[in-house]
Order: sequence, then C-alpha cells, then structure tokens
Amino acid sequence: MSSTKEIVKFLVFITLVTALLFELSLHTLSYVLSDHRVTDPAVDAEDQNLIRILALGESTTDPVFARLQNAVSWPEQLEAILNKNKKKFKVYNLGRSSVNTFYFANRIEQLITTYQPHIMISMLGINDNPYHSSFEEKQDSAFNFVKVLRRTKIFQFYFWYNHLYQFEWNSFHFGEKNEKLLDTLFLLQESQPAFSFNTILEKMKFDDLSESDQHFLLTLLTYKVLVNSNKSPKNTDLVNQIFQYLDAKKYVSRDLELSKIYYFALLRQEEKCFNFVEYLVFNNQRVFTETEMGFVLGCVKGDLLLAEKWVKLLKDQPHFTNISLSQHSTFQNYSYLIKQAQSRKIKHLVMQYPLRPVTQLEDLLGGAKLVDVVFVENSLNFKKVLSEKSYSEVFTDRMAYDFGHLTSLGHSLIASNLSAILKDLNQD
Repeated sequence: MSSTKEIVKFLVFITLVTALLFELSLHTLSYVLSDHRVTDPAVDAEDQNLIRILALGESTTDPVFARLQNAVSWPEQLEAILNKNKKKFKVYNLGRSSVNTFYFANRIEQLITTYQPHIMISMLGINDNPYHSSFEEKQDSAFNFVKVLRRTKIFQFYFWYNHLYQFEWNSFHFGEKNEKLLDTLFLLQESQPAFSFNTILEKMKFDDLSESDQHFLLTLLTYKVLVNSNKSPKNTDLVNQIFQYLDAKKYVSRDLELSKIYYFALLRQEEKCFNFVEYLVFNNQRVFTETEMGFVLGCVKGDLLLAEKWVKLLKDQPHFTNISLSQHSTFQNYSYLIKQAQSRKIKHLVMQYPLRPVTQLEDLLGGAKLVDVVFVENSLNFKKVLSEKSYSEVFTDRMAYDFGHLTSLGHSLIASNLSAILKDLNQD
C-alpha cells in the first residue's frame, strides 16, 4: 500500500515538473518569436512637422509578415501614396501577427503618448476569441482559477493545437493552378448563359485534378458564386447540381456544410437551414467552431433571442455562448481604443477586412453614435478587382475562408482606398 502511494506521489511530482518545464519552454519560445524581438517604429525629429498616422492591425497589417510573403504592407504603400508629391505624412505601422484587440487596448495609451498621432487607422478583430480578455477584465484583480489557467502557455498551446487540428488545410493553401481553374470556372458561369455543370466536369477532367481537389474546388465554386450573387443567386440550379453531385459522391467536409448553410441563409430558407443544422447536430454529433457558428447564426431571422427553436438546438454548443463573449470582448476593447482616440481629438478610421460588409462593424460598435470615427469598407474595391484578377493575385491563402493574407496588390487596394478617404477628410 505504501509502495503504491509512493509511486502515485512520484508520478504526480514528475507530471508537475514536466508541466512546469513545458510552460517555461513555451514562455522562452514566445519571447523569442514575439514582438519582444520586434521594435516599434522609431520617431524622428522631422516627424513633428508631419501629419502622423498610427496603423494598428494583425498579420494583414504586419510589415514583417508582408515581407515574408514578398509583399509591401498597406501602411507602407499608404505613406508612399500620400507623399507622392511632397512629404507631408508619416505612417507608423504597428501591425503585429497573432495579436488581438486586447493587445492594442493594453498598449494604446503608451502608443498615443509616443507617436502623438493626428489620425489612427485600425483593422482588428479577426484574432479575437472567447479565451482572450477584454481590457476591463485585465483591470479587474478578482481573477478566478479559470482566468488564471487561460493565461498559461500550456492552455494557449492546447487551444492553438485544437484549432489547428480542426482546420482543413486544403482551404488554407489550395494551389495556384487550382485557384486559376476556380477563377476560370467562376468567370465562365458568370458570362456564358449556356454554361452547365457538365462544362465544369469536362474542365476538371482536362486539368487532371485529383478527386479530393475536384470536390474541394466544387465546394469553393459554390461559395464563390453565392458570395458574389448580390443576395439573389442567379445560378441556383448550378449550385444545387453541385450539391447533389457531391452528395452522390458521399463527399463530406466542413467547407461543404458551410456552403450549404450559407446558401440557405442567403436565400432566407430558414426552415431548410434549421433542418440541416439539426441533422448535423443530432446525427453527426457536430460541434461547430466559432467561425462556423457565425455562419449558422446567419440563418436566424431577426433577434436570436426571439428564435427559441435555435436557442434550444444550439444552447449546448460550446461556441454558441462564446460567439457573444467574443463579440463582447471585441466591443469592449475596440470601444476603449475609440474612447482613447476621441479623448485626444484623434480622427479614427475603423476599417473592415477585405470582402466583409462594413455594417458588421458599424452594428457592433454603434457607428451612428460615434464622433470622430469613420468606418471604412473594403468590399466593393476588392470585388471589382477580383472580377478581373485571379484570387491568387490578390490573396496568398484562404486564412479566413472568405479572404486571406494579402499580396502587394491586395495591400495596394487598401492603401488606395484609404488615401482617397483621407483626401476627402482633408478637404472637409
């Protein structure tokens, strides 16, 4: 008996020591890879005579990440455009990969003091999740055990690994050849009235795609047709044919399920959407990720609180409540950034990500009530270029499913858009 106790004690001791060493090693790795190794932009004496702009963002803004992808970030391109004829502006790029709104809410007072900006531009929120705090939580000293646990590197590593495990990597890097075929098929179905599903099959056969690539390409094509359909898909029959084909092939993927949910939401077919989600939950024991839950909630008409059947269906989904928690965190942190800018009379450009409706941000932050805040959309400008250029000419991957990290061309679209807005503001 005594021997068993000793063994248990020894195993517990070894487990704790191993966990501690792993935690320390993750902290060391975090220090090496984090922004401790990246210095903030320097402030030169001549900057005092310029109009100073502070750019806040994640990897879609980060100059180091852009250079790793052979691109020039939008803040750098914006400064070049604004100073084309005469140097009047200084843009400080504070973009950092993998950070979130909490990171900038925690630093904003120091950044404003250091850079004394006249204008602040932010494109934030994609990295927010329920496991990140709001700035108000950070100031609350009454941390419970769960909050402390969430701050450990081991927990964050587990969360990252779990998210990575669920992610379908073919949706991140599809391959340039396949992206071009996808763009070709999309343009054909847009321009040719006689375009049929058989045309797609012939093109895929000619390009010698593997079966898995065929299925994924068809899934992306349905999504692309729907996203560009202006809320009334003219090619409903084609989308239905693709769904039927993939169902007959017994092809199952999260991406296909999301396309179907998006389809039902777009056509306002709430009953079909509900039945499909109900089937996934009860028959497939489906657990939706946070992003997927956002798609699901797109099917709900009006206020979610009024849709009792949806609440009953989704209440046990871990990200059903986390969606609201994540948005609450984003709202709290973004509101703090806005408040700090307003208190110092700094004009704040709150920018939406490429291809996403700016109304999402306006609704979240209460756009109509905000002073010295301009909401910037990047939907029409990207859609226009994507009607002429291939996806891979604008984005390097599908990091967010509907958009990804940017090429130099993608960054230039944001920079050009911002320069036009700043010019209008300057005239006012």
